[in-house]
Amino acid sequence: MKNALFTAIAIAAAAAASARPPADIQAKLDDFIKGGPGGVAVAWVDTDGTAFFQAGTVSADDPHPITTDTQFELGSVSKVFTSLLLAESERAGKVSRLDPAARHLLPPGDPAQAALAKITLLSLATHTSGLPRMPTNFTAAATDPDPYAAYDDAALVSALRSDGPGAQAGSTVNYSNFGAAVLGEALAKAWGVPYAEALRTHVLQPLGLNATSVG
Repeated sequence: MKNALFTAIAIAAAAAASARPPADIQAKLDDFIKGGPGGVAVAWVDTDGTAFFQAGTVSADDPHPITTDTQFELGSVSKVFTSLLLAESERAGKVSRLDPAARHLLPPGDPAQAALAKITLLSLATHTSGLPRMPTNFTAAATDPDPYAAYDDAALVSALRSDGPGAQAGSTVNYSNFGAAVLGEALAKAWGVPYAEALRTHVLQPLGLNATSVG
């Protein structure tokens, strides 16, 4: 799909004089696509409701037009959902935001617990854990259509053991896919179910996001 695949673009228009979307919004979307491969879906949200607009097709190999029911890859929007799962997990008493992630990912008494104690769930959610953007044992090619498919829980925990002790946890923000993955797995362990199930039960279903899932 077009670039990183838009799941939806929500445009807040509370301050606008008109409650309706701009008259040229569809023309702008059509111009953005310009007959190229892929498509885009936009949701305009204001105080009077929501309006949907689409342009383009599913892909270069799939000529079906984009509709309001087309599913898009969420990408890093999933980080917001994982942070919501952290909030709900703390509300339910499953974790504290100040818990070290290692407490939930490593066995009790594991020697690595002390070296990893500074990497808390909150630091992972706020990208202040000091972990790099990607773990050093991640070797998939950037051109791989699904580069994370073969990277499992064991590899993630191994990376935390090797990369975590040197992480400079603190107030400096360092965007980290690695850290977000550690957070998701730590919360899944706290609930005792796979991440996809924890997310569906405690975030997606309560929000009515019934068409959203973990691939």
